[in-house]
Order: sequence, then C-alpha cells, then structure tokens
Amino acid sequence: MAILNVGTSNHSRIESIDFLRGVVMVLMALDHARMYFGMGSWYADPTDLSTTTPLLFVTRWATHFCAPVFVFLAGTSAFLYGSRNKTKKEVSWYLFTRGVWLLFVELIIVGFGWTFDVTFSFHFLQVIWAMGMSMLFLSAFVYLPNSLVFVIGITLVAGHHLLDSIRMEGTTIPHLIWYALHQEKVIVLGSHSVIDLHYPLIPWIGLMTLGYVFGMFYREEFNAAKRKRWLVWVGMSAILLFVLLRALNLYGDPRHWNPQHSFVYSVLSFLNTTKYPPSLLYIFMTIGPSLVFLSLTENISNGVASFL
Repeated sequence: MAILNVGTSNHSRIESIDFLRGVVMVLMALDHARMYFGMGSWYADPTDLSTTTPLLFVTRWATHFCAPVFVFLAGTSAFLYGSRNKTKKEVSWYLFTRGVWLLFVELIIVGFGWTFDVTFSFHFLQVIWAMGMSMLFLSAFVYLPNSLVFVIGITLVAGHHLLDSIRMEGTTIPHLIWYALHQEKVIVLGSHSVIDLHYPLIPWIGLMTLGYVFGMFYREEFNAAKRKRWLVWVGMSAILLFVLLRALNLYGDPRHWNPQHSFVYSVLSFLNTTKYPPSLLYIFMTIGPSLVFLSLTENISNGVASFL
C-alpha cells in the first residue's frame, strides 16, 4: 500500500516499516519450517519446558513477533491511507472491504488449503481472521476522535485480563460470541462442523486500534527526530513494564513464570508468555522491541533492508 513518506509530498513507502515487516515475514517462514519439517513438531510444543531445548524454544519465541507486528502495522497503514486526503467514510469503507475480504480468505481459501475438504466442515480461525475482524471494528472506530480511539485500544489490550475468570461451555449464540471475543475454544457444531477459534479477538482489536493511533507519528508534519525519540521512549517503556510485571508475576499474563533447574531454563520460563489470546505481557514483549527497531532503522538504506 502506498503511504506518505515523511517530509515529502510524494506517495512512497516508509522504508523502516517495510523493513520490519520483511523481518517478521522471514521469522514467520522459520516458524512454519519448524512446524512442517521438525521432528515431532505436530505433537510437541516447542515452548514446553519439560521437552524443549533452548534453540528449539528460540525458533518459536522469535516468531511471536510476527502476528502482533502485522496486526499493529495494519492499523498504522490504515491511518496513513487516511492521511492521503481521504474522508472518514473512505477510510472506513477501505477497512470494511478489506476486512470482509480477509474473512473470505481465511474461511474459504486458507481453510481449503489446510484441509482440502470440499465440504468446509473444519474452520481454523487464526491471524487472518483476527486481522479481518479487527479491520471491521476499526472501520467503525475511525469516526471517533483519535483520543477516544486510543482509550479504546489501551482498554482492550490492558484490560482484557479482567475477563479471564469468565469461562463458558456450550454452543449457544452467547457462548460462540464469547469464544470469538476472549476464550480460545474448539467448537463442535452438529456431527460434521468444527470451528477452532484460535485467535480470540479482544486484544487483537485493541492492538490494531493502537496501531492506527500510532500512525500519527508518521504524519508528514511530524518532526522525524521527535518521532525517533518517541519510538525509543515508548518502546523502552513497554520493555521495562514487561520485565517489571513479569518479574513480580503481578498482572498481564495468566501463566506465571517460575525458577527452573537452570538459569537458561529460568530465562525461557520468563519469556514464555501467552499468545492465545495474546497477553498484555506478550504484547509488551513483542511491540516494545519493534518500536525501538523502527527508530533505529528509520534512515537505513542498504542491500539487506531493500531485500527484506
């Protein structure tokens, strides 16, 4: 998607954002390579400290950056699209149509690619589903003041753990809505329909919403040096909050870390945050370094960056 480059009036790419996207696409390929070709990877969790090795754990941990960065920067791209003299209605329609398209891709194209089932009896709802649904919600949020959009994003990302104690069982409409919003669940409907709700939506909607507000840093009139300082400050604050909250097991992840039989495995336990749905600490752990990366690579120009 063409977006405004800072300090120019021409439509062009923001290279640091493309560089970050390229990096996480490579990491995603690593995740899928391990999943398809690693011995026992379909039956063993690489983050299970009782069976994993440090290197195997890292192949999974590194790929935790992929989904949050994709979702967050999708919101940023939506804001930058709107900065090209688009009306709120045009931005909303842009998000709505792409959200619907992504849902079609997930339910039909990707679903068939996983199962080769012409009856479409199994639906595996993952990151494309989460991005599509988040775009549908964001298509409504764009009509609100940016300050209120920011409050919504923070509330969804930081507050969804207050709902963790609510656990439901059943297949009524309220149950299905709850599973889609907050509770990861495999649902069996009738005798021939299975839905794996792998990406509960509330924190993903919040993350894309925050990404949309984050786009304000890349407005043409925003000073580049000031933006870089903000990126470092916000990114480092997220990292420090992750370390503090994680160390004290205070809040932000339903799975506490515990000292292990060795220092290395204790570090792995510390880093082993929850992805389904993404915990607050998982988001701090991934988005914080990503913002610092954007600051450090803003003016980068070399063959590696161009390739990625």
